[in-house]
Amino acid sequence: MFIGTLCHGKTVKGYLEKGLLEVHSMYARHEELVEEMKRRGYNHCSDVDEKWQSVKKLGFVDKKKSLEDLLKRCSRCERRYKVYSSS
Repeated sequence: MFIGTLCHGKTVKGYLEKGLLEVHSMYARHEELVEEMKRRGYNHCSDVDEKWQSVKKLGFVDKKKSLEDLLKRCSRCERRYKVYSSS
């Protein structure tokens, strides 16, 4: 999603400012997801140009903020998190 956003000239500034995106990690993350999809038997058809492998270091993921954002967006994830984090 983020690579497509950047290729269309749109900004990811908000994600960078909130600590939710590492631009330099997008290609590696895409490749991890491709392998997981294949392992689960899904078809994959979104080729990402290898130029994204060598993007300069930009942004960082603040794990605490990322978790907070996920839990705000998804009540199911929030319930599961509460169950598993209290065990």
